[in-house]
Amino acid sequence: MNNIKIVRLKNGEDIVGQLTANGINAYDITEPMYVGLEFQGRELGLVMKHWLPIQLIKKNETVLEKQDILCVIEPADDFCEYYVNTIKKIQDLLKAKKIVQDMTDEEINEALEQFEDLNHDGNLLH
Repeated sequence: MNNIKIVRLKNGEDIVGQLTANGINAYDITEPMYVGLEFQGRELGLVMKHWLPIQLIKKNETVLEKQDILCVIEPADDFCEYYVNTIKKIQDLLKAKKIVQDMTDEEINEALEQFEDLNHDGNLLH
């Protein structure tokens, strides 16, 4: 987790990701996520969302030019853990989505029936 950094861009955006040097004038950033504080109702909360349009790209990584970076910040360990867990959950959801997309209607109906059977038998945790 030591290469996870928060990058503040000159345009004011904060991005968290796995940062590695790419020559002397750039950084590679993998799994970049926008980080910000936004109001959620009456409360101010931490928001983390994809910085790149992951549905349209092959790899969730890009190059940041040093001229566009204001500063690079070392995040707290608990924030790094939160980031890693968020990335893992997103990757798991994308894998599940791909599996479902590749299933036939019959396979989906069968899986739903098995789910309903588990739910009715009380074997599914709520």
